[in-house]
Amino acid sequence: MFVRITLADTQLRIEVHDSGDAPPHRRQAPATAETGRGLLLVAALADDWGVEERRSPGNCVWAAFQHSTAPAC
Repeated sequence: MFVRITLADTQLRIEVHDSGDAPPHRRQAPATAETGRGLLLVAALADDWGVEERRSPGNCVWAAFQHSTAPAC
């Protein structure tokens, strides 16, 4: 698993790559569960997000966050 973070113009993009066999999906976790809410949180917080299949085995889950100004260099 690895993480890639990019900042371009007014968008911050975070990608998490894994080697899983099946694409991840949002699920409804029981109130007492300690896991199973990752994609629900991503969907609630990100401006946009998605899942892409990688060329090698695995998936890439990405989330994009917009901000109002370009970073100063």
